[in-house]
Amino acid sequence: MSDKFDEMVLGSQMAQSKAGEHALWKDAFALECWFMLGIGEGEDLEPMFAQYEGKTHLLAFTDGERAEAMAGTLEEKSGHRPTVLHMEVPDAIEYLRALDEDGQVAGAHFNNGDFAFGASLVNIIDMFERYTK
Repeated sequence: MSDKFDEMVLGSQMAQSKAGEHALWKDAFALECWFMLGIGEGEDLEPMFAQYEGKTHLLAFTDGERAEAMAGTLEEKSGHRPTVLHMEVPDAIEYLRALDEDGQVAGAHFNNGDFAFGASLVNIIDMFERYTK
């Protein structure tokens, strides 16, 4: 699964039109669930956020293997391994709506490295509405 999204991310970055980006997001919305890293424990467990371009973004992943790899990297750096969470995509969109209403989170950042992609919460929610109806 990772290779497919990697190829799509590269295609969306190189495309002269928005077709590659649209295809990438359509496939992201077609996934069964999105993965996130969790911090805290028990009732206090919540998805992890990070600063990206000076703004707070939800960290998300298109597959569990990628999320597990990032959890391992963070464990090496901090000595603490984040929990890998997953959320069905429609539930994740509702979570993004709540984050958008709160106003503290600017967007969601998927995957990492050369194969990262993301958008503002408003754009993700809008694309979900357009692409899944």
